[in-house]
Amino acid sequence: MEWRISFCCDEPAEIDLKRARVRAQAATLTAGAAVLAYRAREGQWPATLEAAMKEPPRDPFNGQPLRYHLTDKGFRVESVGKEDRQYTAPVGAGAPIAFGYPAPDAPSLPAR
Repeated sequence: MEWRISFCCDEPAEIDLKRARVRAQAATLTAGAAVLAYRAREGQWPATLEAAMKEPPRDPFNGQPLRYHLTDKGFRVESVGKEDRQYTAPVGAGAPIAFGYPAPDAPSLPAR
């Protein structure tokens, strides 16, 4: 009689997706922190992500620079995610990933 041991594990593609999501979350968080630090130093939001960081992180899903948008009250840094689309809301494992300020329903920073 032959015994086989199997382990419950994700498929390699699922593991790769999870790794890319973690890298995208780290990249958007790092870029968001750089934008907040720029705002603290300069008193205004940077016009581009490159103004806040010498070498902005690349999106692990498409190899392009992360997307950076100014909003009415702040900013948003985005990864396109596996779905390769603009961030609208997180839906599913392949959805875009974003870091934004201010958080929904949060007050904005005071003017300097």
